[in-house]
Amino acid sequence: MDEVDCKDILTPINRRKWPVPIPKDTSLDLIHIEMLNLGAEYVWLDVLCLRQKGGIREDLHEEEWKVDVPTIGSVYDKTNLNKVVCYLSGLSWPLSSNADDLESDWCWFKHAWTLQEISMNPIIGGDTGDEALWVKFKEKLSSLQDIRDGHVYDVLSEMQKRVSTYPVDKIAGMAYIMGSMSIPAYYRKQPEDDTWIALMDVVASCGQQSWHLADLLFLHPKPGTKSWQPSWKQVMTEKLPPRLRSLDTHSNWTLQLLICNVRTDTFNHGYIIESALVQGLSDGDSQEQEQHGKFVVKDDAGTVHTFKIVAYHQCPIPDGSYTLLGTESWDSGDEAGNGHS
Repeated sequence: MDEVDCKDILTPINRRKWPVPIPKDTSLDLIHIEMLNLGAEYVWLDVLCLRQKGGIREDLHEEEWKVDVPTIGSVYDKTNLNKVVCYLSGLSWPLSSNADDLESDWCWFKHAWTLQEISMNPIIGGDTGDEALWVKFKEKLSSLQDIRDGHVYDVLSEMQKRVSTYPVDKIAGMAYIMGSMSIPAYYRKQPEDDTWIALMDVVASCGQQSWHLADLLFLHPKPGTKSWQPSWKQVMTEKLPPRLRSLDTHSNWTLQLLICNVRTDTFNHGYIIESALVQGLSDGDSQEQEQHGKFVVKDDAGTVHTFKIVAYHQCPIPDGSYTLLGTESWDSGDEAGNGHS
């Protein structure tokens, strides 16, 4: 919620080590009572457990946040064991359908960090007994539940709509959603591209989740500033590819995209056509969901073969000679191109 609606208090709960920001018209005692009414025995509240600005040891603030901020996601990653109470209109505030509140940058649905708080069985705090309003918010939460462990482009598309205090917060807030087994340290002043690359490096190195990197390589239609993935600016400002027709290819891609050292030794173990003529995809008709073209290739015997191809995006691909990379799913007609020659 907006800082102007908050007050700072000192409390023995955190040994008065830093001022705790809470809404002006509530208290920790009232929040405590509502948690008990909701059946909570133990409660983790970020402003109490994560050092806030100010306090007697402000010099520890940045150092603690390097580790504490990224690991917040682990609290919500175990939501099969932990219940998450979502105050959608502000901590301890009653639910509100005010249009201005829903469009505010401080709205729960608009903030970058809350994306990792999505759980399968959330408890909506501040319930006023308005059944229609409760159902409305419940449906909105349900629409986001596939985000966790979902498709990388779904996560990025949702993050495009959100805001953050620091630009790198959007990146750090995706580590647990994307199933990373390790997490990079948090540096709020770090350049966004460096933070993005650091996250992709740890995601790519953790076995089964390396299909995220494969998706970024095979599905993004435009060249990136780093050869294996689009830049952070691209994934935050451009229209992203739609969800795959089938996610079954992920198991193949994980096996095909081998990660030794993501900066220097990443390589694709898959089919390759070193030179093929691609035609018919240069217009990028924005009225259509697909582009249809063809590619022409000559085999070792000198025989010319022509194949129909489909691009599931509207990015123009100039006619010309390309190197094509593929996956095991080529036997079902799925293809990927990379490297204009």
